[in-house]
Amino acid sequence: MSDKTFELHFAGYPSPELVKTLFRAGPNSAVRESVRGKTSGAYSQAGSFQLSAAVRGLSLLCTKTVLASKCPTEEPPKMIGSQGTLAASLDYAVTKRPCWFTEMFGFEAGGRPLGQRLFTRTNPNRKHAGPVVVSINERALPATSIHIFWDGKELREPEQLRALLCLLTPLESSKEYTSQLRRLAA
Repeated sequence: MSDKTFELHFAGYPSPELVKTLFRAGPNSAVRESVRGKTSGAYSQAGSFQLSAAVRGLSLLCTKTVLASKCPTEEPPKMIGSQGTLAASLDYAVTKRPCWFTEMFGFEAGGRPLGQRLFTRTNPNRKHAGPVVVSINERALPATSIHIFWDGKELREPEQLRALLCLLTPLESSKEYTSQLRRLAA
C-alpha cells in the first residue's frame, strides 16, 4: 500500500458483498484492517463491520469514485438520497461515527475521527428540505488511492468496475424509487 490508500475487498456473485477493508492514512500510519462480522473473530487485530445500509453506501460510493476517475464521461461520483437510502445512511454514519466507522478509519491526533475528513456532504443530516448528497473528499482521499478488489482480483478496467457497480446498485435504486413513490402518495 502507498502513502494513503483505501482497499475494498468484495466477494460473491451475483450478489457481491464487502468482506474486508484496508485503510492507511499516511506513510507513517499503520494499515487498519476491518472485516465483515459482528466481531473480528479470527482477525484479532482487525476492526469489524456489519453489512449495513451505510456500509453498502460506502461500497457503492467508492466504486463510483474509482470508475469516474477512469472514465471522465461517467456521472459525477456522488450519492443523493432522502430518508431510508444508502446516501442518507452513509451521511448518518459520518455524523454519528458508529464503532465500525472509527475502527475502519481511526482517529486524527486531536481525537477527531479521520473518516469524517474523507467525505463531503451537502445538506448533512437533511436539516433542510431536499436530499443529502455525499461524495468522497478527493483532497483527503484521491480516487487513485482507492482500490477495488473482487474475489481476490483488483478491478482496474472500467468494464470490470461497471459490472460490480451494476450488481451493487439495484438495491439503492429500488429503495429510492419506493421512497419517491411514498412521498408522491402522501
